[in-house]
Amino acid sequence: MRFARSTGTILLLLLLAPVGASVRAGASDRDFDALLLRNEQDPAVGLAARARAAALGLPRTIHLRDGVLIHAIGVEDGRPLYAVVRNLARPSDGGSVATYEEVAAAFDLRNALIDPPGAVPADPAWRPVGRRTINGLARGFLLVPDWTADKVMAFDPANGDLLDTAYIHSNPTALASPKEARLSPRGTITVSDQITDQVQDFDSAGSYLGRFAPAGGVNTAILDNIRGHAYRPNGRLVVAVGSGGNQNAVAEFDSAGNYLGTFIAAGSGGLNSPFGIIFRASDVLVTTSSTPTGILRFDLNGAFLSLLASISSFPQQIIRLPEGTLAVANFSGTGNTGIRLHADDGTFLRLLAGVTGNRGVYRLQNGNYLTTNSAGIHVVDSASGGLVRTVAVGTNMQYINHIERTLVGVAEESASPDGFSLAQNYPNPFNPSTTIELRLPAADPGTTVSIAVFDLLGREVRTLYDAPAGEPVLRVTWDGRNNGGVRMPTGVYICRVVAGSFTAARKMTLLQ
Repeated sequence: MRFARSTGTILLLLLLAPVGASVRAGASDRDFDALLLRNEQDPAVGLAARARAAALGLPRTIHLRDGVLIHAIGVEDGRPLYAVVRNLARPSDGGSVATYEEVAAAFDLRNALIDPPGAVPADPAWRPVGRRTINGLARGFLLVPDWTADKVMAFDPANGDLLDTAYIHSNPTALASPKEARLSPRGTITVSDQITDQVQDFDSAGSYLGRFAPAGGVNTAILDNIRGHAYRPNGRLVVAVGSGGNQNAVAEFDSAGNYLGTFIAAGSGGLNSPFGIIFRASDVLVTTSSTPTGILRFDLNGAFLSLLASISSFPQQIIRLPEGTLAVANFSGTGNTGIRLHADDGTFLRLLAGVTGNRGVYRLQNGNYLTTNSAGIHVVDSASGGLVRTVAVGTNMQYINHIERTLVGVAEESASPDGFSLAQNYPNPFNPSTTIELRLPAADPGTTVSIAVFDLLGREVRTLYDAPAGEPVLRVTWDGRNNGGVRMPTGVYICRVVAGSFTAARKMTLLQ
């Protein structure tokens, strides 16, 4: 889809808090909703605005204590334009566009949080929990990319609480506009990034492993302006593509990130600007933001079946709930933006409109919905559709995916009645090193412990520890780069622990 700039002329007024002045905004370049839509289709627009602001020594983001969020969104005559969001849950309600000079004249910025690179706590008393606490959650955690700060945050799937502002830290090499983070069949976390035109690979601790797809490097004939991604039942990666040689197609890659061709051909069934992808038992659904806007249905081999649901606006992430209901984060459209609920056959059920401008959606374990928009991440009441609370403020939070604890190398500990327990190595998969943790009875820390690594043929490849423990908690590290002078190949290895009569083993995946 090519963005069509609005031709209307509007007067945008910013109500000054507290002194009552106003900010005048100009014509078509100042259309708040049009600029939001333009950024959504092409994140390079916002990236250019933030870069221009930085080059001129101006803020990229301003967060006022009274809840107003201001962020660079466009460029006019060589100067950045700022979106002024007065309602975080419903950005278009009172949203407007202004220059920095107009913003500075209208608002008292002395106590503002200026240019924080990422989410700002909605509650000043908030404090993040530790990384190991997150991975200790039996219920797993949610990952949500922040498009502006180029990182991935973690949230609690039970109630939506913010757990970690940077589970995957900002990494200019890997991330420039992360759209979706999800668990891969290999146990890694993959992130589709719209600006770098790559699917990037991270271990379960959020450390960067390298590019996954395309395996040969950036190639805009394959991936360009990518959106959501998913995995076929056979484990192959599929990616929604918005521009370049595969514009309006869904590209496919093997388990090593090699390009296999298009899973869904460009324009198949009218596919136009695809965004979200989910697989069901007998079909795959793709949301499309341009005519025909809605949910397209394909078979498991990528052949078009039908238009499952017509949505006259801009659907993004789509999820399937356990009972079969489809929940769609709908970005725009008068009377349509919000969380749309559809029956399994596509029949529209109802709209939850307490938060608008939606990108990502997830149903929490308490029954409410977590959703993202251009101003933050919010909890919506599942019955009334009303806003429950804003969890965190941030300009560009994206899709929401649940990371199961047991699938990322943080499974329940192996324990024995006499107090020994072996935790899963962490991170897992790993590159280049991982930590193994053994807990011993507090009364007997002198037990002799043997920790060794074996390959899948049962051959011992390294003894990591063979001595009295000395402490109630014993931690050892295995570095696959320095295995007795031998660099170990990528693969699955077994860590075996013997401590007195206690024995336990863990599978570990090394990625070189």
